[in-house]
Amino acid sequence: VIDLGMGYTKAGFAGAAVPIVVVPNMAFADQAALVQMGVPTDDMELMESFLRRAVFAALRVNPKSHDVVLCLSTLQESDISDELHTQRVRGMISCLLERLGVQSVRTVHSAALALLGHGQHTGLVIDIGLGSTRVTPVIRGKVCRAGVLLECMGAANCTNYLLVVLQRLREQEGLVMPADLSGFQTMMLVKSTKEDHGFVAQSSAEATAAAVSRVRLERLSAAIGCDVGLSYELAIVGEMFFSP
Repeated sequence: VIDLGMGYTKAGFAGAAVPIVVVPNMAFADQAALVQMGVPTDDMELMESFLRRAVFAALRVNPKSHDVVLCLSTLQESDISDELHTQRVRGMISCLLERLGVQSVRTVHSAALALLGHGQHTGLVIDIGLGSTRVTPVIRGKVCRAGVLLECMGAANCTNYLLVVLQRLREQEGLVMPADLSGFQTMMLVKSTKEDHGFVAQSSAEATAAAVSRVRLERLSAAIGCDVGLSYELAIVGEMFFSP
């Protein structure tokens, strides 16, 4: 099962509880965009190389020995036609069949698969991606495209906010970053900070408490070599999705 997202690709075997492979696309795609707002790239050389290295090699399988379920998302960008989306998806299917030699490819909407994984056929699926958040209604296994809502805000906005906070700490408190710490490593450390400590305050009292408390960021402090802590910023990270 392969779910090629805008920022990350998830892959694994049918029947497993979670994906075995979760990789950032940029780590294998040489900074090129594999997916833009749900539309796969038309660079099949790039796509083949990415799938070989990031998916099949990571799963330690021969693609010629397996069938593939390809997770797709319904495109909602008004300036991109359904024809273009269909053309790009067919190109990806052709890449899997002809270049990689998989036995067969089945495409299924990711929202329908998410519900099916929980034993449901009808419901609302909220997908918080890297660059956008999409709410998709599914009725009896069919996606209701007219009811899909898209907000151009995703997990990257939260990470970028904390990167700005870190830059402010560098300027105001003289925080010095190690010379051997790359921009990508810094971004991944901040991403981990978001996932480890970001939260949504359940009450005004909890939000007030967050503003006067300080949480030491263990991973970031260890990487930088000095004590780094945040307070109310960790509550804002989660609240961004409810009051963008």
